Amino acid sequence: MSRILLNLLTGTSSTGVSVTCDEESLIAISIEAGIRQSETIFKMIKDAFTYLDITIDAIDGVTTLKGPGSFTGLRVGLAAAKAIAFAKGIPIFTMDTMEAIYSENDFKENTVAMMDARRDRVYIKRFYGENKNTEVIALDELEETMGRTIVVGENLQKYRALLEGKGYTLVTDKDIYLTTKGLTKRAIKARREDFVDSFLSELDYLKKNADVVTLKND
Repeated sequence: MSRILLNLLTGTSSTGVSVTCDEESLIAISIEAGIRQSETIFKMIKDAFTYLDITIDAIDGVTTLKGPGSFTGLRVGLAAAKAIAFAKGIPIFTMDTMEAIYSENDFKENTVAMMDARRDRVYIKRFYGENKNTEVIALDELEETMGRTIVVGENLQKYRALLEGKGYTLVTDKDIYLTTKGLTKRAIKARREDFVDSFLSELDYLKKNADVVTLKND
């Protein structure tokens, strides 16, 4: 039986919507920074379904980011997901932003997903070794790495010298942003048991009074 998902991208530098059927992306729409996500996300959802042969009534679930990311943007995404899920009686899957960033790429080497957390801190998730939690740490506490370790993520160019000094490799000389590509690829991998009732879905974002926050694994 086919599974159709509506996937929402907010809380990062881009805003986007995709619709998938099993492992196939039916449509993806995204806009880069410079817009108010709360004013755009529902219009993008409406636009997406105008190009499809199905209506929003056909979807079996909604996915969105749980964090880390913009406090306001993440709330916009979850509020939209909850409104749709509640109205349709369907479940929600909230994905770790770092896993979506990792899914954006196809690197086979040791890879770290990273985002600027401001105040000389970064969100980080390692996709190798034993510690695979999403954390936020001070840059001066970031351990050196042995061998080649790829870093992918948002707003990292200002830390290039420091990261390279610790042995990390930034594969481009431009900032890389999460798009609907990574969102969609991660959503497709979601298991049915990952989806929960809309009332049970929550965000995991950096709390203002915390120095270090570890996010729950999916």
